Amino acid sequence: MSTLPKAPKPVPWFNREDYDAVKREAPHDTDLPDTYAKWQEVTAQEIGNLQTNGISFTKIVINPRDFAAYCRACGQGVSGVMVAAFAVYLARLKA
Repeated sequence: MSTLPKAPKPVPWFNREDYDAVKREAPHDTDLPDTYAKWQEVTAQEIGNLQTNGISFTKIVINPRDFAAYCRACGQGVSGVMVAAFAVYLARLKA
């Protein structure tokens, strides 16, 4: 019995100019750091951990308008959890 190769782990990625728009929608969400610089720092650590453990990943750029529409369609508010879910959704669309 053969096993399928694992798909790369989707890592949500924000452009600098888009991060604030998302954070404004979820100002108290601790999964979304207060600043883009802090988000980059946390995400770089996550990517480093993936690389250290030999886990492949793919950066998924998050468009704030598309993300907000996704949250509304799911009946959810903007949050770090939904950012991760949206990245998985986009990665599956690309597959």
